[in-house]
Amino acid sequence: MDAASRSWLAVELAQSEAASNNSRGFQIGIADAYQHLGGPDGVEIGGRFLGAWHAGVIERAHGRGLLVLGNPRDAYAVLERAIAHCRGHGRLLGRIYLAQACVVIGEPEEACRLLSKAYTAAAANGYGLALGLISQARARIPNEMSTLPCMQQLDERLGLIGGQHPV
Repeated sequence: MDAASRSWLAVELAQSEAASNNSRGFQIGIADAYQHLGGPDGVEIGGRFLGAWHAGVIERAHGRGLLVLGNPRDAYAVLERAIAHCRGHGRLLGRIYLAQACVVIGEPEEACRLLSKAYTAAAANGYGLALGLISQARARIPNEMSTLPCMQQLDERLGLIGGQHPV
């Protein structure tokens, strides 16, 4: 198995550990993913089954796992790095996860800004999965924040009325 595939597998295992609320297993998996890549500053590599695989992809998974494990402030820092290192769809997903961290740490305006940027990119490129994730992220923002101008604009773009989310 090539290095990119080993790194991808380590990320998948790490995500599974995060979903099981196993922080230690998650950290070990993420460390393994970086190691297979050659460290956190590892260069982009292509694998037999993967396209480009680089530190930004691992950082995005790392940040998402930290969110799942209930560490939004740590997730925020990691996801900011991921966004800087990713392009296209990877950057878009990073923005959505970063917006989720912003909601949890009490920064709804930043969450809204990130979701709006993600929506623009997803709509322009036809990323249906990302549009669904954006709607899910918006649904996690408390309704009392729906009166914020940025939330009203986002709701309008998402086709929501008064912050009410389709069931």
